[in-house]
Amino acid sequence: MNKAMVLLAGALATLSLVGPTFAQSTTPAAKEPSAPAEKPGAQKDQTTQQMTASVVSVNPDAKTLTVKRGYKGKELTFAVESGAATHLGDLKTGDQVKISYTKAQDKLMAKQVVKSEATKAK
Repeated sequence: MNKAMVLLAGALATLSLVGPTFAQSTTPAAKEPSAPAEKPGAQKDQTTQQMTASVVSVNPDAKTLTVKRGYKGKELTFAVESGAATHLGDLKTGDQVKISYTKAQDKLMAKQVVKSEATKAK
């Protein structure tokens, strides 16, 4: 009889702890419509970042710059802002450049392009 009472008390204690979990609603409560949430990382995309890379191609007319970076040689193409585009004509394939850029909606925008000191010494 004592074992039955202990088992019954244990079962009731377990149900009293687990019961409220089952009672919770799985659908969100109706709320007033709010502004659409921004994607996580959208703010991060707007921060200025920097990289050093090797020039693959330059198109001063289209204001684009394609560079290769890293040991795997991943190529990235940047749209270059007007202020930074004035120096695109001075760059040639193989030059090392330091690029300050932002990324917005998977588009890379170069804010500043500077030829690396190592390239200038050659």
